[in-house]
Amino acid sequence: MPLVKAFMDGAPEVSEAWPNANTIAAGLRVPKPYASYLVLRAIRDSGGFALAVGDDEIIESMKILARRGFFMCPEAAASHAALKHIADEGLFDPSDRILLYFTGSGLKYLDLYGLDVSKLPLIPKDASSLP
Repeated sequence: MPLVKAFMDGAPEVSEAWPNANTIAAGLRVPKPYASYLVLRAIRDSGGFALAVGDDEIIESMKILARRGFFMCPEAAASHAALKHIADEGLFDPSDRILLYFTGSGLKYLDLYGLDVSKLPLIPKDASSLP
């Protein structure tokens, strides 16, 4: 959120740490991003924009993506959640090509998927035992 606020305020960088930063997406929970001026410059120079999504939206996107075969971490799913916002606002043409970077696995976030870890099958450590 600090980057989004700085972008919306027209600030050249994030000048103050975001108080009580809190999100399930640990990689996005950065109260004062290092070199925020570079990120903000890249957004503005490319004609882009910044927006924030909520934790509920991130979890929903994680589950939608998982049903499509993409088992993503919250940080990656946040880009999918943002895509829904820009689609709803008509900010791109349906024929446009859009690339979402899914950079992290959801394996560390089984609880967010509502999976009971104790009921998941385990693969033996010995690869020779696999069929």
